[in-house]
Amino acid sequence: GPVEMVSHRRQLEQLIAREANAALVKLQADEHFMKVQAEAEAAAEAAAAAQAAEAKAAAEAAAAAEAEAAAAAEAAAAEAAAAEAAATEAAAAGEAAAALNANEMPAPAPAPAPALATEAIESATDPAPVPAPGAAEEANTKAPAAAAPLRPSKGPLSAIEVGSVVRLKGLAKRGDLNGQEVKVVKWDEKMQRYGVKVLGSGEAVKVKKTNIDL
Repeated sequence: GPVEMVSHRRQLEQLIAREANAALVKLQADEHFMKVQAEAEAAAEAAAAAQAAEAKAAAEAAAAAEAEAAAAAEAAAAEAAAAEAAATEAAAAGEAAAALNANEMPAPAPAPAPALATEAIESATDPAPVPAPGAAEEANTKAPAAAAPLRPSKGPLSAIEVGSVVRLKGLAKRGDLNGQEVKVVKWDEKMQRYGVKVLGSGEAVKVKKTNIDL
């Protein structure tokens, strides 16, 4: 009857309502899952990008450090090479100076023969010889030269003064300087050498008096 139809309709409506509610709940759950999954994927992508950027920065820093170390090594090698070249040049200059000084060193004077002393004693006991005519005048002219000092205050001969310009001669190892004009700058008493400078080049050389052409 009519009562049963109403009851059946209510049951049908309730069933439809429950199914609709279940479908809505499922839809909401699906949307939430998709949202969470999208957020997780975005976070993973961001983390991967950050990790890649960090790895790239670390690689660039390592490359920069390696380049800096290589540059420092090259600079150290260049400095060592320059120091070695300077030492070699200084050694060569020292050898050249030593060779020049050895070339210009005076030969040692021979020791006087023992016979000279006996000869001098015998001469002292001999009667004085009669001077020949004109011999006294010749002796007087030679005496000042013999009594002159070998090394005046400014050099071994008064004709060679500090500041004077002379020419070089008789140099064996430095034959290229023979005939060159030089300026006398000092007298080395210990070395018995004149310090001179070549006009034009300014090269400093030590020479004996016999190497100076007046």
